[in-house]
Amino acid sequence: AHANAAHMRQHCSVTSIRDPRGKSRRGGSSPSPFASASSAPKPGSHLGRRLIKLNPTVAGLHEIIGLAYAQSGDPQNAVKSFSRAIKLMPGLKSAHFNLARVYLGAGRTQLAIDTLRRLVRADQNDIDAVHLLGISLFRQGGLVAAATQFPAVANRAPSHHEAQFYLGRIR
Repeated sequence: AHANAAHMRQHCSVTSIRDPRGKSRRGGSSPSPFASASSAPKPGSHLGRRLIKLNPTVAGLHEIIGLAYAQSGDPQNAVKSFSRAIKLMPGLKSAHFNLARVYLGAGRTQLAIDTLRRLVRADQNDIDAVHLLGISLFRQGGLVAAATQFPAVANRAPSHHEAQFYLGRIR
């Protein structure tokens, strides 16, 4: 689990994260890609278990618990929590995005790509999802496919330095 946490932290500076309210925040100086979950109840805490027990059908709670699991370096339980949130609320874009982040951080690149392709198909203007899809494709070795993602991000958000970086590496 410690190796997975270190691997997940390594990816912090190359993309953005989303909190359950759908707000996007660029990574960078944060020690964890899921730093927004720092105020969330710890996954094994009595409060976290009680919240889920009292409100098992609230997708946002499952997502917050998923963020806490991801932050604590437990990608397996993070995937379960994000998947529950998605099952309860299929349109919860932040849960899809964060699920893809966990997959990518855990080395499950194809699952990240599949998740992100569904998300981008639903919203082609989601710059962070397009960017993370490009990174996932790049890491898988799909340079031609990745090359189609970064220009879209760079054109829509010229100050998106990470997209410019990957675009330069592909060219």
